[in-house]
This record gives sequence, structure tokens and C-alpha cells, in this order.
Amino acid sequence: MSFTTRFLTACLALFSVAGLKLAATTPSETRSPLRLLVVMGHSRYSAADLLKTAGLAINARVTPSEMIDGCKTLAETGLFEKVNYRYTLEAGDGYQLTLRLVENPQLYKVKIAVPGIAEEELWADLKSRSPLFTQEMPISSEAWYLSTLQEILRERGRSERLTANLRTDARFSGKLEVIVSPSVAMRDVVREASSGHGTIAAPVASF
Repeated sequence: MSFTTRFLTACLALFSVAGLKLAATTPSETRSPLRLLVVMGHSRYSAADLLKTAGLAINARVTPSEMIDGCKTLAETGLFEKVNYRYTLEAGDGYQLTLRLVENPQLYKVKIAVPGIAEEELWADLKSRSPLFTQEMPISSEAWYLSTLQEILRERGRSERLTANLRTDARFSGKLEVIVSPSVAMRDVVREASSGHGTIAAPVASF
């Protein structure tokens, strides 16, 4: 049985608050069912949750560009140091998409403090958008968390600008935690130098 393997040009994705920029190629846009997802190098997240966050579904008809866009979406989360992909098309059947992920190792506990809204409600809203939102995150996921929470607040008619701040909490044996709250409420919290802002390198490439 013949297989057609398509390798796309490796490219560097730059992740920032504005989004992910990817120098893309134009592959042959054959629309076929996505029959199988194979994920290597992950331990925190299930294949089903990765697939949902990527906006893909098994047996749904997709094009190569749509699969690549799904990989870009995963990179935009900031949860991974690398997102490598490969897809193959079996004649008469469909695509197999293989992901090779490198997870960001350092996680921080996350607390959300928005006056007038229970933290549990906001976590439920985040989870409804992606099951990859958890109460621990790497610093590189800050923009993803903040932008999604800002969208949730706008839908609730709120206009506060949120910020994320690192601080040491004695309840967690001196471990750092990330506090997400309206910026005006965080004037008494000193940002640790390691928290930082800026551009996070998140390579997306074929293999």
C-alpha cells in the first residue's frame, strides 16, 4: 500500500501577546479525513485534549493547512518548548498526524483574583475554551492565559485590564505562584525578575 509523505519547510514561530507568526509554505491542499493522531513526548495532556485545543477531530475532513494551523494553535499556548509535526496521507483512507512535543518543564501555581467573580467560575470558563488550561502553568503561557481571561471578562461586560504577577506564597513552602488580577489591585505585589514579559520562542517544524 503506497504512502505519500509530505514534509513542510521547518520554520520558527514567534509567540507573543499579539499571536504566532509563522513563515508558511503552500502545500497541496488535499482534503481527507483525519484518521489517526499519534503524540510523542507528552505526559501532562491527553491526546484528546491536545486534539480539541488544536481545533481538530478524528474522522473530520481536513487539509494540510488546517493541520498546520492546529499545530500553531498548540504552540501559541506556551505550554511547549517545541511542537514538531508530520502528516502522512494513505491513498483511499486519510491522514495520520504525528506530533512530537517538548513540554515546558517549570510550572507555577495559578490563582485568579477578579473582584465580583468566583475563581471557580473563571476556571470553568477557561476549561470550556480549552481543556489544557490548568491551575499550573509555565511562564511562557502567561499571554495565552491573560488574553483568554480578558476575552471572558469582555463577554461578561467587564473592562479591567489583567496582569500576571509572580510572588512567593508561604502556604506553598516558599514556592512561587502566579496571581492573575486587575492591574490596579496588584500595586502592592512586586514582580519577580524571573517573571518577565516579552517574546517567547516556540519552534514549530516538520520532522
